[in-house]
Amino acid sequence: MKITQYLLLVLILHSVTGCTLLQSVSPAAPDQIDSLIEKQQYTYALSSISSIPKTDSRYNEMAKKKDLILQLIKTFETSTIQKAQELQEKHQWNDALALYTEALNKVPDSTQIKNAQSEFLIKRKEYTDELEFKMYLLDAEWAKNNEQLLDELIRSLPSDLWIKLRRWDFNQKKSSILENLTLCIEQSIQTGNHKIARRCLNMIKDIDHNQEISKSLLQFSKELEQKDKGKHKLHIEQANNLINELKQGYSHENLLRTSQQLLLFETNKNLSQEEKTLQQTLQQHLDKGITQSMEAGREMYSANKIKEALSVWESLREISPDNEELEAHISRAQRVLEKLKDLNTDKPAIELPAR
Repeated sequence: MKITQYLLLVLILHSVTGCTLLQSVSPAAPDQIDSLIEKQQYTYALSSISSIPKTDSRYNEMAKKKDLILQLIKTFETSTIQKAQELQEKHQWNDALALYTEALNKVPDSTQIKNAQSEFLIKRKEYTDELEFKMYLLDAEWAKNNEQLLDELIRSLPSDLWIKLRRWDFNQKKSSILENLTLCIEQSIQTGNHKIARRCLNMIKDIDHNQEISKSLLQFSKELEQKDKGKHKLHIEQANNLINELKQGYSHENLLRTSQQLLLFETNKNLSQEEKTLQQTLQQHLDKGITQSMEAGREMYSANKIKEALSVWESLREISPDNEELEAHISRAQRVLEKLKDLNTDKPAIELPAR
């Protein structure tokens, strides 16, 4: 009797397992595909469709769904990358990474998302490295200031054992700080962040009184000097080309590039005499170009072309962001347009902005 029951149980289990196996390899139904699409499980949906043979009555219907899924994948890729880049610009790195991870769970074979994620990880590493290097610089500033105080304490109490122990502890910390600054120089040069590399190098020179580490960094110092020379040469070439272009006439595009070139000069504290002369020439051209554009807007304004004048003036904002006269023109034009909208007329009495 027990044997019969055992054989019956085995038969039932075998039957259930067989049914489950048949169900697992059977092609997905249309409503199951729709459910996967709704959940954005696009890869699984495509895999399910691929399991349907051409002889199946649902094949043509599923082929159309496949085309739809491929289009949805492209849209999903574009949307994901755009959202992640927006988060990256706001330095919301964890949210951006979570977005990429979630997207790759849905479309694990997406080359576009994988490439975007790889670029994102590089950018995040550069950003976090720079933050860490700035912390090294703050540590070095601490060492620079505290060493002066500690030296004064030692001069005042040369036999104090406690102060000697503090000096020994300080030297250990200073040694670690110098190692970190050296790492900052090496990695910053590799990534092209020469500004941070230069700051770390200068800080080493400030606190490495024995010049032991500074001597070992001569190679990096020379490399940075070469980079500076190359940068100066490039800026001079760009400025000369821009001046020649400005002599032919002013446009929004070349005035914008002029303002950007001037910003480069302003952020560089070690300008050569040639660069200072170019800076002065570019500023003269920029002022003249802004004046011409402002006047062109005034002429449009006087001719009742309020929208056109406003467009010209607003385009000057990125070129001359702190221009009070420009802001006054823009505000006046906006108020006139609001009155036109309320009065539903095209010929208002126009009062020009004060010169």
